[in-house]
Amino acid sequence: MSKHLKIIFQEMCKRVGVKYKSVDFYKSEWYYEQEWTIEQEEDFMAWLEKYLLASKEARTELMAFSDKHNVKRFVLGFVCNYGWKFKK
Repeated sequence: MSKHLKIIFQEMCKRVGVKYKSVDFYKSEWYYEQEWTIEQEEDFMAWLEKYLLASKEARTELMAFSDKHNVKRFVLGFVCNYGWKFKK
């Protein structure tokens, strides 16, 4: 797993109160194992956007088009694909 992806997953885990090492990110559909609120997801998205804007290395590692104009689109796609499920 890449350096920056690990940092992002650690942050996701921290926000739902689960230890990073307890999640098997190689397991199919691992993102269904935890839940977060809409507010938690929005806060995480804001954090991820700031993180990517501050790190060209992270953008280059994770994004196909690493310029700053594509960050919001990447964050939305990332959360749609890998974000935790919503609490009911």
